[in-house]
Amino acid sequence: MSKQSARRRLNGCLRRGPKRNHSSYRRAMHLSHAQVGFRHRLQRLILMHGRAARSALLMLTPLAILTILLRNNAIVANCANPAPLLHLLLYTQHLNYVISRIRFCRWFRLDHELHDIPFEEEDGHASSRMPSQDIRFCSWTNQECYDFTSFTKIQLQRMYRLFGLDQLAAQNGGSIRVSNGHEILLFHPEEMFLFLMAKCKTGLSNKVLCDLIFGGNATKWSYGYPWLLRYLDIRYDDNLGNQMLARFVDDFPDYYNAINKYVQQTHTQHFSDGTAADYVGLQFLPFDIFGFIDCSLYRINRPFSGPEGDYIGAPRKARYDVAQRSVYTRYKKFHGIKIQSVLLPNGISCLFGPGSARVHDVAGMLDMSGLDLFLFTLQQGRDHIYSLFGDGIYNVNGLHCVRSYYKAYGPGAQLTAAQQTCNKRMKTCRQTIEWSYADVENIFQIC
Repeated sequence: MSKQSARRRLNGCLRRGPKRNHSSYRRAMHLSHAQVGFRHRLQRLILMHGRAARSALLMLTPLAILTILLRNNAIVANCANPAPLLHLLLYTQHLNYVISRIRFCRWFRLDHELHDIPFEEEDGHASSRMPSQDIRFCSWTNQECYDFTSFTKIQLQRMYRLFGLDQLAAQNGGSIRVSNGHEILLFHPEEMFLFLMAKCKTGLSNKVLCDLIFGGNATKWSYGYPWLLRYLDIRYDDNLGNQMLARFVDDFPDYYNAINKYVQQTHTQHFSDGTAADYVGLQFLPFDIFGFIDCSLYRINRPFSGPEGDYIGAPRKARYDVAQRSVYTRYKKFHGIKIQSVLLPNGISCLFGPGSARVHDVAGMLDMSGLDLFLFTLQQGRDHIYSLFGDGIYNVNGLHCVRSYYKAYGPGAQLTAAQQTCNKRMKTCRQTIEWSYADVENIFQIC
C-alpha cells in the first residue's frame, strides 16, 4: 500500500522518501535506495548536533547565574578564586553551543535543499492517476460488459439482484460501508459488484484495474474487494458446501433417470483424420448414481518465498520449507491448492476446499469432507442408496456412496466386453464435470 507523502510544517513542502513507500504515480520525485542511506546519515548528524546545542544551551544559564552570584559575594566558594574557572567553563559551553548550532543549521539547510520538494517541482510532477469513473451498469455497453466480465449486461444485472447488495446498500443510505480501521469507506453497490466481476475475469491487480477501468485510488479496493468476498462466503455458506445436497435428495431418482437416458443415446466420435464412428449406447445404466465427483488443482505462488525483512542480507522467512512443502505436489510439480466438486445433472455444483495440492483425492479431500458418510446417512430409510461417480482414483474399497469404473482384480483378470463398453460410455458421460472446470477457467482468469 502506498504511503501518503508528508509535508514539512515549516514551509509546507512535501518531503522526499523511499520510492517503495510512495505511490507509483509520483515516484519520480522520491529517493532511490542509495539516496535513502545518505538521508539517514544526514538526519543522524542533524539529531546529534541538535542535541549537543541544546545540552550546551541548558548549561549556560546555571553557569551564568553562578558566576554572577560569586562576583557579588552572594555565595562563598570552598576554593580560592573560583571566578577564572567558572569563566572558562562558561566560555567553553558557549563555544560548544555556537559550533553545534552552526553545524546543526548547516545540515538542516542541506536536508531542506535535498529532501524538501519545491512547489515548482511538485506542480511539474502532477499525479497521472485516472480520476474515479463511478462505474455503473449504464456506464458500459453490452459489449464492454462481456469484454470485462464475460457476461452480458442482463446476466450481470440478474446476478447483482441475487447477491442482495442493493438491499444492503438501501439500509445505509445507498452505499456499502466498509471500515479500514480508522475511517468508513463508502462504495456504490453496482461499482463494487462490477469490480468483483472484472477482477475475476481479468485476474489483474487492484492498481491495474483502477488505471485501466475504474480510476481513483486503488488502496480502497484492498478493503472493499475482500469485504465483498467475505460477504458472499457468509451469504452462500449453505449453498456451496456438501450440505447443499440435502436440498436435492428427493430429486436423486430424477438425476439417475437423466444420466440413464444420456448413456442410452448413440454417441458419435470424431477422429483427427476426419473420420467418425458411431457407438451405440448402453441398454441401461448399471450404477445407481445421481452425479459426478472430481478434484481439480489450481496453481498458486510459492508461499514464504521472500526475505524476512526489507534490508540487504535479510534471512529467509522462518519455516519457509514447511510452508512450501505443505502445498507442493510432486505429481504435477508445482505449488497449488485442490478443490473437490460435485456436479449434478441440473448444472449445479457443490464444493469443498480448498485443501493442499499434495493430499490424495480419496484419503485426503474425500475423507476431510466426510461426503461419503454424509450421503450414506442422508439416504437412510429410502428405497435406493444413490452414489456419486468418479474417475479411477475413487475405485477403492470401503466407500458407501462413491464408486468408479469396472476394474479387474487379481493377476490375469480381464474385464468382459460389456464392462469395457460400459467404462468407455461412462467416461464420455463423466466428461461433463471436466467441462465445468473448463468453463470456470475460461470465464475467470483469477482461477
